[in-house]
Amino acid sequence: MAAFSSVRNGTPNPITLPAPYKGILTPGQGIVIPDTTDNIIAALGTPVASGIDVKALPADYSGPVSTAFLATPTRERLGPFTRENVAASLVDSAMQTALDGAAIFTAQLPEKAGSIVGIWALLSGPAAGAALTVKASVAGAAVAASAKDIAIAASQVVATFNRNAIPFAAGDKLGVMITTPAGWTGTTLDLICGLIIEA
Repeated sequence: MAAFSSVRNGTPNPITLPAPYKGILTPGQGIVIPDTTDNIIAALGTPVASGIDVKALPADYSGPVSTAFLATPTRERLGPFTRENVAASLVDSAMQTALDGAAIFTAQLPEKAGSIVGIWALLSGPAAGAALTVKASVAGAAVAASAKDIAIAASQVVATFNRNAIPFAAGDKLGVMITTPAGWTGTTLDLICGLIIEA
């Protein structure tokens, strides 16, 4: 049974509902993400399920709220992914995450389905000659929508993506790929990258 309560001007009145609960919100009802007492699901008449976007709860709100039965996604960092002496003319070249003898590994595995919500990359010095592009990869394929550049004279980039915009399945190989044009001259620079995922 999932914890559920009704709140009137900040005073909770606990009741229970079966978990996982699914249904339709009706007037006077709202559902709160765990540990977030200011948020309710946006629209009445919306099917209740985990992962629905939320909006601000009015200060004088009265009605049912949940503090447990909607799961909060777990956010974690994957990486680091590395490359020494970044060469020119690379096209979606997979970054290395581990080295075991002669074997080079270029991916990490999530234990459950989710989505990539961020990417970051840091050069050991300023990008030279041209911009360097980093992309997330899912199941061995670069994701074009995740492409972010480290501009000339810059040394880092950090970017975020909307939840579920770059989805992956449990066990998909996740990694980072890089592209450098022929004009790239930062060939003595090293690069470290990572991903942020929610699952």
